[in-house]
Amino acid sequence: MYRPRERRLFVGSTDVSNFEVLLKSSLVPEKSVSATATFTRSSVANAFDFSQLSVAGATPIIFNNIIDSPRFVNATYTPGTGTSPLGICISADGASVYVSNYGAATLSQYSRDTGTGKLTAIGAFFLSKLSDSSAIPESTLKGILIEAGRTNISKYTRDLTNAAWVNTNCTSIKNITGIDGVSSSCARLTATGSDATAWQTVTLASSVRVFQPYIKRITGTGEIRITLDNSHWTEITSQINSSTWTRISITQTVTNPVFGFKIADSGDVIAVDFADNQDGVFPSSPISTTSAAVTRSADVLSYSATNIDTNAGTVKLDFTPEHLPVGTIFLFGSYVDADNYTAILHDSSNLIARKRIGGTNYDATIANAFTTGTTYRLAMSWGGNGINIALNGALGTAHSNSTAAQLGATLQLGSDGNGASQCFGEIKNVKFYKTELKTAKLRALT
Repeated sequence: MYRPRERRLFVGSTDVSNFEVLLKSSLVPEKSVSATATFTRSSVANAFDFSQLSVAGATPIIFNNIIDSPRFVNATYTPGTGTSPLGICISADGASVYVSNYGAATLSQYSRDTGTGKLTAIGAFFLSKLSDSSAIPESTLKGILIEAGRTNISKYTRDLTNAAWVNTNCTSIKNITGIDGVSSSCARLTATGSDATAWQTVTLASSVRVFQPYIKRITGTGEIRITLDNSHWTEITSQINSSTWTRISITQTVTNPVFGFKIADSGDVIAVDFADNQDGVFPSSPISTTSAAVTRSADVLSYSATNIDTNAGTVKLDFTPEHLPVGTIFLFGSYVDADNYTAILHDSSNLIARKRIGGTNYDATIANAFTTGTTYRLAMSWGGNGINIALNGALGTAHSNSTAAQLGATLQLGSDGNGASQCFGEIKNVKFYKTELKTAKLRALT
């Protein structure tokens, strides 16, 4: 049975007719083993039982390469006696070897004698649980955040006591623990009279701005409003609470923005952190400033595409958006030029698997109006059967084009392959296959 190439090390499989081991990364050739391969059961330092791959007439394979981060495979090998793990994961960092059973909560670390291959136990690390044995909340395991460049023109975004902020009937004190847990890192605003205000003015040509402060109520129940022009005030009273920070945002095309806060009732108090005024139509991660505007560079995560097959391939990933669907974003891309590229993108209404060839788009699509904070599992394939896309177990509308995909020297995750159109969300669980997976497998992957 052929095992498509992916970012895993398979150990413990009953299929030894063409057993494949992936070394170092997802984009290098696997190690194939003939039908004479056998498994022997081993034990290291009375820790984990694991299966060692041996080949008749050859030196046993030594897993001393840097292998991908720990991943577990549900294999079905069963030894003649005793209890066997469902599979194991082996990884290395150049100095140590790490081994864990399938589904185990800890990863055991061993030093390795490069001459004999002998492993000596060093200690254990927690994997699927925190050090107190409690489960890691799934909400924190989002992946890598990829965002485009942004400029925050708001000065002293965490210190509303600075003269850059004009306070009227309002007192500001920097004594609040901020969203990062640092004490006295942001300000509290206390209304000393009705309709207390704190705002800042910036001279700027007309542009689309998003005002996105974090706010928490301290005392009071009166109305709280925010503005981008000191004319149109948006009430946000129902959106905030006294227990947690809430990021509030408003968007407007404005010239010379005047942005800030209004507290209706005297005596009411709110806390404010990262009062950013960024260029964009939706909020992004905060950018700290002091006396001047600060620009955050775009996130670009690139990898060599040398071993991606242009004739047949599959990409699978998980995506968690941090904004509502607006405009076009890319989740994966490999770029040759503006007329030739291969990508997974979202046009605000549809998820699209695209091969662009000679200026013509060949698209497989599936309708999707994503929701902020929701994780979506998706996959794209190309090859002799055309282009297919799957989302959360459902197949989209395929395209019949079977021409080779246009791939550049690199591929990018969370952008278009040319360092632009970032997804403003998290990417994780990425896999590449050097084969066109069948539609049933695409559905199973997602």
